[in-house]
Amino acid sequence: MITRLRRLITTSTSLFFLALLFSILAFPNPWLNGGIFAWVCWVPLFKFLNNCPRFYQRFLYAWLFFVLWVLALCWMDPLAYYERYEQPIMIVMLLVFFIGVPMLFAAVFGMISMLIQRPYHVMLPLSMILWGGFEWGLAHQPYAFPISLALSQSFLPLSLQMVSLLGSTGLSMLILGTNLLLVNAHRHYSYYAWVLLIGLTVLLFGQFQLSHLPRQIQSQQPLSLLQPNISWRQAYHSHEDNYLYQQILHRLSSYIQQIGPDPSAPVLLLPEYSIADFRADHPLLGDLLSDHPFPQLILGTRYQDHNSIVSFMNADIHSVYQKHYFVPGFEDLEPTATLPLSPIPLLPHGHRLGVFLCFELLFSDLWSDWVSAGADILATLSFNTWLGANNWPRLHMAYLPLRATQVSRSACFLNNNGPSIAVNGNGQLIGALPLSTQGHLSVELPIYTRPSLLIQYPWIRIITIVMFLFICYFIDVIEFYSNKKITNRSCL
Repeated sequence: MITRLRRLITTSTSLFFLALLFSILAFPNPWLNGGIFAWVCWVPLFKFLNNCPRFYQRFLYAWLFFVLWVLALCWMDPLAYYERYEQPIMIVMLLVFFIGVPMLFAAVFGMISMLIQRPYHVMLPLSMILWGGFEWGLAHQPYAFPISLALSQSFLPLSLQMVSLLGSTGLSMLILGTNLLLVNAHRHYSYYAWVLLIGLTVLLFGQFQLSHLPRQIQSQQPLSLLQPNISWRQAYHSHEDNYLYQQILHRLSSYIQQIGPDPSAPVLLLPEYSIADFRADHPLLGDLLSDHPFPQLILGTRYQDHNSIVSFMNADIHSVYQKHYFVPGFEDLEPTATLPLSPIPLLPHGHRLGVFLCFELLFSDLWSDWVSAGADILATLSFNTWLGANNWPRLHMAYLPLRATQVSRSACFLNNNGPSIAVNGNGQLIGALPLSTQGHLSVELPIYTRPSLLIQYPWIRIITIVMFLFICYFIDVIEFYSNKKITNRSCL
């Protein structure tokens, strides 16, 4: 009895930590690009949870699992910047993120694990719909913070192409469904065939997209990106006209002069600096703008009491975008945007740029809105330096390939201290700057004639997912009743 119990504990513990290891490596991390693990990493967790007879036990173990998972991927040094805690809401937000969010994941995974013992033609649709509703709710509730299993595929171009057909939520449902098929595949060998069919479909569609989309390129948009790597403490304590403020302006001016004029790339992007009291109409900022060699400069700044992205041409304000999505807790008092979405025309060819400020990168709806408004390329300007030199900025940046592929538009992500990247409409890397460095990147972003299938035909993801679930239901029902007939005959 003791030996059996010890074996059970050892097996369960192994499953728990195997799932934890694979799930950490599956998502963007500093160690390994292991997105392929996402298609199998939840299998050990579900097997572990199945050893728990009660729902509250499953919930507690799943909560512990996701607390460790979030800490591993999103760890930040709590003592690095004492200024973080000058606002009590910061402590509340950290507790919510590191304790509350794992509770939500634990509740959903616990409910799915309770469904696993049901026939698959019942369990699979219910589980996928439950997860899809959970992700949709995270992205659309008032204090939204979109988290998606599809983020694991951001740096795997072949499997990433499915988001152009299914969207990020649809790809997440497909990843979860594959894991659920594998949980009991040892009892139903046809499930291995299903997993193989899903894998081949993902790879073939990915290969088709990677070879087909480049044919739609009609021109290129040259851009220059400057990653200044201004320290967060310097930016936090800088105020209008004080020494730190002037020092930041001087450093930016020096960096821009080092780049020098580039006739082939007349547009320069700078990160978001609204944290440092940057106002578009400030005289010192005007001096910087009038002294730089680029005909068009775009940066995140304050404009008319809004966090904005402003396009300057020869020191004159040319276009303005006001932030639409706000960080819960931190920006609750920010005024709502009063200007409609209007893409920024770019030199030299007049291509139209859709822009995002930091947190807005996460929301797929805003990406679709920009493409519908006529944006040819997209760019995110950010200031994530307060998070530190850890995995947070990398996770934030990883949304860019996901969203760019979802709408089939080239895009770039520019963060003050990196990492900064530029990708094409397939999410493939064009250029990159590493974390915690100062650097400059010149890229040419492809301009495509048409957006993704998902943008052209919004209902296609629902039709595709419903067809997949119907086929699963139909085949599993046939297998269920076939096994039942065989059992009845053996009894006779």
